[in-house]
Amino acid sequence: MNPIANLAFITTDSEAVQSMKKILTSVGYRVSIYNTGPDFFEAFSHETINCVILDVFLPRMSGFEIQEELTRRNANIPVIFITGQGDIETAVRAMKSGALDFLSHKVSDHVLLESINKAVQQDKQNRIWKKQNAVVVARSNLLTPREFEVMELMVQGLPTKGIATKLGISPSTVELHRAKVMKKMQVKSIASLVRLALVNKLVNGGDCLLR
Repeated sequence: MNPIANLAFITTDSEAVQSMKKILTSVGYRVSIYNTGPDFFEAFSHETINCVILDVFLPRMSGFEIQEELTRRNANIPVIFITGQGDIETAVRAMKSGALDFLSHKVSDHVLLESINKAVQQDKQNRIWKKQNAVVVARSNLLTPREFEVMELMVQGLPTKGIATKLGISPSTVELHRAKVMKKMQVKSIASLVRLALVNKLVNGGDCLLR
């Protein structure tokens, strides 16, 4: 097994994390260790971090504050909390905030690896989706404002005559726009267009999200 992924540990428990680092590097992970949130963000690059493992209680920035800052930066990186002082209330807060897992410093090697493997796989899927979404957004940017309006109404399920009435244009003009939308978005069916637009959040119930 050779994950070749980068993990960032942010903790003040050097003894526990060094033990974990030994285990993780033995299976191919690259591990970086930071004592505080500011130290981490000073070196932070979304492109080179696949999972962040946070302690809850840290100087200068708490684990939750670090998690919030990652969210503010739109860094969709899986977060695992690992602490020696956690309780049920803290664990619930972490999970509600979007953490993938909440573990104890005394966690077994098997559970630790299982949790991190899951996080790295999630990060991989996130990155694939991000690239796919960028392609779809690039296609949508080729649409004229009118074509985008037509696409929104197509996604809502309106037929040609309904779109024509809504926009105050002729059905033949709508058909021309529909054909251009399908060509530029590179889809062959309305079902594919709807799936592409909604999954990639181009439109939402007819409300434009990008323009």
